[in-house]
Amino acid sequence: MASREAPEQQLRSVAAEVQSRLSMLGVAHIEKEREIDHGNEVCCVAWHPSGSRLATGCGDKKLRFINAVSGKVEREVEHGDLVWCVAWHPFGAKVATGCGDKKLRLIDSVTGQVEQEVEHGCEVCCVAWHPSGSKLATGSADKKLRLIDAATGKVQREGHHGDLVWCVAWHPFSSRLATGCGDKRLRLIDAATGQVEREVEHGGVVTCVAWHPSGSKLATGSADKKLRLINAMTGQMELLVDHGELVWSVAWHPLGARLATGCADKKLRFLDTVTGRTEKEVEHGEEVCCVAWHQSGWLATGCRDKKLRLIDDNIASM
Repeated sequence: MASREAPEQQLRSVAAEVQSRLSMLGVAHIEKEREIDHGNEVCCVAWHPSGSRLATGCGDKKLRFINAVSGKVEREVEHGDLVWCVAWHPFGAKVATGCGDKKLRLIDSVTGQVEQEVEHGCEVCCVAWHPSGSKLATGSADKKLRLIDAATGKVQREGHHGDLVWCVAWHPFSSRLATGCGDKRLRLIDAATGQVEREVEHGGVVTCVAWHPSGSKLATGSADKKLRLINAMTGQMELLVDHGELVWSVAWHPLGARLATGCADKKLRFLDTVTGRTEKEVEHGEEVCCVAWHQSGWLATGCRDKKLRLIDDNIASM
């Protein structure tokens, strides 16, 4: 444990710096819920740290930057294929996208200019920034997890999985990674060494994963129609919640007491993480592919009905 304490302290300092920078940015004031049309299914969505903008990836091969207050599309960036995944840099200056054309792109969020492209062996299915913004983790259909230096674009490490890597997430305060895979396993990985610390079996493909804000547990969604809460230290399952269909996406409330899930049964669900009780369901026109929760309480969902929705948690939970 001693070897981890120093890196964790460093990352907590980084997290404090991030929060300090975000406090200077302020949080955008969104006045009303809205729906924003896209040219095809909305595959992925991410909030700018300030909540002022969103980035979406779409089946029409475009990344869109959207003003969260007005709902206006500010910029579109063409890609070579479907945009599978998108993630904002912790300070908001750029975004990373993963695409069906086998490329990871780093894009300036102001100009839309592609700064770097990193070739992969197959589709880039998921991407996540290290909390410091110094590196990224990607998962690909070539069954590999890659760690990539954000400044140089160089691949620092590759880790093999048993099948397509569907999802990846960094621990908030350490060098651990969580990955979900087509071989029905959640893996907890030490990013410094590449060592797999723990594997947790699931009943189906692990489609999504998210760390609790404290880093003490994880939430996973699976093709077996279940949401699981898993203790990050022991790997033990703490809660199992049935859904009507495959669980495509999961996001924690910023305070960690609730979850939002997007499901192939066309529903967004708000869940109590202690009891597993569904507090509220919000119907969508098609499968809910992605969900992102901003610290202001607003949610964004992407759907196969070609719409991005902004949902006020305070209203949805009433």
